Amino acid sequence: MPKKNRSWMPKAKLSDKTADLRRMAEEILLKRPGALDSVPPADVGSVLHELRVHQIELEMQNDELCHAQQ
Repeated sequence: MPKKNRSWMPKAKLSDKTADLRRMAEEILLKRPGALDSVPPADVGSVLHELRVHQIELEMQNDELCHAQQ
């Protein structure tokens, strides 16, 4: 399978654990037929916004967990 164009993604180096988690998540996504095809083209901007907001929420939660562990 060809690599996806991820030029829009941040260039920060992922930790090994984060990279492994991402790889596993992408493998799960590939096993879900049509998972990426169900968004109507008119809704792509809205879905992209929601994904960005969710990513920021996850980053904030991760920061809180790291502080709690320390």
